[in-house]
Formats: sequence, C-alpha cells, structure tokens
Amino acid sequence: MDISYYYHILGNGIIFAKGSQEGRRWKFGEQKRLNDEIVLWNSIIRHIDAELKGEDNAEEFFEELRAVTYKYRLPYYLKICNMKEDLMIAYPSTECRKEDMDRINKLLLDLLSDLSLAVNDKGGKDQAYRILNVMHNLPKAFYGKDILGGTGRISVQEAVEYASMSMTPEMKEKYIDSTF
Repeated sequence: MDISYYYHILGNGIIFAKGSQEGRRWKFGEQKRLNDEIVLWNSIIRHIDAELKGEDNAEEFFEELRAVTYKYRLPYYLKICNMKEDLMIAYPSTECRKEDMDRINKLLLDLLSDLSLAVNDKGGKDQAYRILNVMHNLPKAFYGKDILGGTGRISVQEAVEYASMSMTPEMKEKYIDSTF
C-alpha cells in the first residue's frame, strides 16, 4: 500500500480522537481506547518504515485496524476498512524525501510516547489532548487529496510550524529544538 495512505489514515485517526474530547475528566473507557489507538498509530509508523524498505505489510495493518475498529465501533476507521481493496491498488503520486519522513516520524514517535504517559495519568487528560492537537497536522506533509478525501498537502515546514503553534514553550524546546 502506498505510504501516503498510511499517513492519511494516521492523520484522520488523530483528528477524530482529538475531536472526541468531552469534559476535563477521563470518561469510562476513554483511556483504554486512546491507548489502543496509540498502539495502532505506532504500528502505522512501523508499517511506513517497512514499506520504504520494500516490504508489504498492508494485510497485517488492516488486521490491526479492524481489531481496533470493531472493539470500539469507530466509524472513521470502518470506512477505511471497507475501502481496503481500493487502497491496496490505488497509487497516488506522492514524492517525499526520506529525510523529511524520518524527522516527522521521529517527532510523531516522541509525541506518541508522551501521549501514552499522559493517557495513563489520572490527571493527564488536558495534556493528552494538547499532544493530539500538536500532532494532527504532521501527517499532512505526506498526503494530499486522494480516495480517502482530504485537502491539499502541506509542506514539512508548514506542518512543523502548525504543530509548534499548539505547543507550550517547554514542548517547543523538547520537540522542535531537538529535532528540527
């Protein structure tokens, strides 16, 4: 499967997760769902790396996606599961520099690690959703309008700039100054 679809699915998942925030306290099952999505998102980045090495892990990815989709009845992933065959044969033309992908993937993995800590913290809901807000534009640097929908692609520089707008000064120092 083309790597741009992995990024698009990752971006959509983050957008829908951040949009599901209700209240300031964790709702029953919310932490468990986010933890499972974090595992899925980490897996997506692993699948991107595998695809770059010429490995086809699309079947494994769709099994993982299906498991999370049906466990939590997530309609935004169900649409993607139903489009599996189309996604596996469609190849959008997306040219990306490996160096840019490596830098964004590292940033995403660092954010996912901290997101996991925030999700597992009883008082970490605000921090968790701040991190989701920081993350949501990063995948857009590697996909544009395709069969999943979407809008125009943004540059890596724009993605990082948009992410930094949602960061505290401490986050900028930790994530941006060390990676970019």
